[in-house]
Amino acid sequence: MTWAASTLDLDDVVSRARASGFGVFGPRDGLRVRPDGVTLKWRSAGIQAGLAEDDIDPVPFFIQWASGSVHPSADAPAGCRLVSLDASHPSPSKLQDTLARLGISTTVRADQRTVLTATLETPRGRVVIS
Repeated sequence: MTWAASTLDLDDVVSRARASGFGVFGPRDGLRVRPDGVTLKWRSAGIQAGLAEDDIDPVPFFIQWASGSVHPSADAPAGCRLVSLDASHPSPSKLQDTLARLGISTTVRADQRTVLTATLETPRGRVVIS
């Protein structure tokens, strides 16, 4: 499992990642056509920071939506909102520093295993995905 972080300047994120000594795959172009015929375009890059554990990578991949593409959330049905995205890791300070180097300010809790937890507010109440 992983997660995506949106950026307005993917090349800057890639440069910062490389300068910090992280491996980078991409940037690469992406495209898909929705069932309603709308074409979505983006560029993405993954960061290899060596913090993944048990098929969970707490370091996101980064996505920059093309200027002519409508972000999927812009015209999706309303009703859900991300309340929080929390991370726990055996090396919390290392993960927190890695995320900061990539422009993400967050607090990481200590845990024996890597955990990502998303909390959503939905029309039917709060939902926690972990």
